[in-house]
Amino acid sequence: MPGISGIELIKLIHTKHAKLPILIFSMRHVLQSAQKALQAGATGFVTKGSGPNTLISAIKMVAAGERFLDVELLDMIMLEKKSSQFAGEQGTSYRT
Repeated sequence: MPGISGIELIKLIHTKHAKLPILIFSMRHVLQSAQKALQAGATGFVTKGSGPNTLISAIKMVAAGERFLDVELLDMIMLEKKSSQFAGEQGTSYRT
């Protein structure tokens, strides 16, 4: 979108209409993109690689006031947490 990023747009919408549910439908499979969108005020995040049933579920859940995160992104979060916990137990960074 010219002149404004998607994250800035989410912040703007969320500031003006805090109760409006925002579902992001993105090509990006990057965990950081989802985290930024959710921190900016999005209620849910679905990747375009998801099947139609996932998208329908996401729409229904977000419309009902619930949060939704694509299962692939949930898997990434779990792997990151496990890596971080393991690294902490070993006294190293999981990015080393």
